[in-house]
Amino acid sequence: MEQRIVLEIPDLKVSAVATMRSQRAPRTCVAIWDALAEPVERRLIHGTVSGPAVLFYDLPEVPEAKELPLENHTMYPRAGELLYFFQPWNGLRDLADIPPAWLRPGADVHEIVFAYGDANLRLSTENGWRGSSFAQIDEGLDAFCEACAWMRMEGMKHITLRRLV
Repeated sequence: MEQRIVLEIPDLKVSAVATMRSQRAPRTCVAIWDALAEPVERRLIHGTVSGPAVLFYDLPEVPEAKELPLENHTMYPRAGELLYFFQPWNGLRDLADIPPAWLRPGADVHEIVFAYGDANLRLSTENGWRGSSFAQIDEGLDAFCEACAWMRMEGMKHITLRRLV
C-alpha cells in the first residue's frame, strides 16, 4: 500500500496529496513518515534564488539523519516534487544571505522543499543543496502551485503536513 501525505495551506484553502516514492528513496520515506506521526504545522516561505520553490523549515528532528543516504537526488526538481534536506548544526555557516532567525542555536536543520515549477537548487551553494526527492504531488498540484506562486509576492503562509490514512 502506498504511503501518502496531505499538504494543507489553510489560509488559502488549498490542499494537495503527495505519494511517497518508497521505491526510489526508501530510507528517506521511512524517516519522513515517522517524523509525521503527528501532523506538523510550520511556516512555508518562498526561496530566494532557487526559482519556483517554497521551503518548510524545522521539520521535527529526523533520528539518525546523518546516516541517511542521498536517495533519488536532484538539484533540478520539477513541479510537485518534495525533497528532504538535512544540514548538521553550523553546516550553513557560509551562507551569509540566510538570516539566522530561522536557525535554532545548536540545532540541526531538517527541511522540506516543494517545487512548483522547474527549480534550480544548485545556485545556493557551491555544490548545490544535497537533498533526496521522496514524494510527488499527484492530487491538487495546480492549485498548490498557484498558491506557492502567489506567496512569492504576498509572503509566508502556514502549511500543515500529515499522513493520509
